[in-house]
Amino acid sequence: MKHLYDSLRLCAKEEEVKAEFCKFFKMKICALRGIDHYTERVLFEFKYDRNFKNAENVARVLAQVMYYARMLKFGAGLTKYPLPPYICVVDKNEAFFAETKDYAKFYAAKGDRYDWGLGNRTVSFRLHGWMRWSWRVRPPEARAEKFRHLPPFPYIFSIGDK
Repeated sequence: MKHLYDSLRLCAKEEEVKAEFCKFFKMKICALRGIDHYTERVLFEFKYDRNFKNAENVARVLAQVMYYARMLKFGAGLTKYPLPPYICVVDKNEAFFAETKDYAKFYAAKGDRYDWGLGNRTVSFRLHGWMRWSWRVRPPEARAEKFRHLPPFPYIFSIGDK
C-alpha cells in the first residue's frame, strides 16, 4: 500500500504537492480565485516545503488563508460557496488542521485593519504580525482567562508519521 509520504516526498514544487495530495485522497481539484483547493468541509492551502513548527511560517500561511476565508464569507462573487469549517495546510513534509471559527476575529475584521486590498500574495503585515504575536505571548497554560480569546496554535504533524 502506498503511503501519503511516498506520494509527496519527491515533489519539487507547490503545484506537485497539491496534485499528489488530491490524487492520493481521490479528490478532484476545485480551485477558486487563487484558493488552492476548496471543499465544503475543508479549505486547503498547499506549500512546497515550509517548517510549520516555526510560528512565523504558520502565521504567514494562515494570514493568506484568512484572505481566502474573507473572500468566501463576504464577497468577490464567491459567497455562494459556504465557508468550510476547517482549514488544512499541507506541504511535502508536514500538515496541520485548524477550525475556521477560531480565526473569525481575523477574517471578519471590519474596515481596513488588515489591508485586505493588498491581495493574497502580499497579505497584511499587521494580520501576519498579530497572528504571530498571539501565539508568542500565550503562556504555556493556554487556559489562562486573559488569553482565552486568542486562536490556538495548530497541531503540526509530520506527513511521515505513522
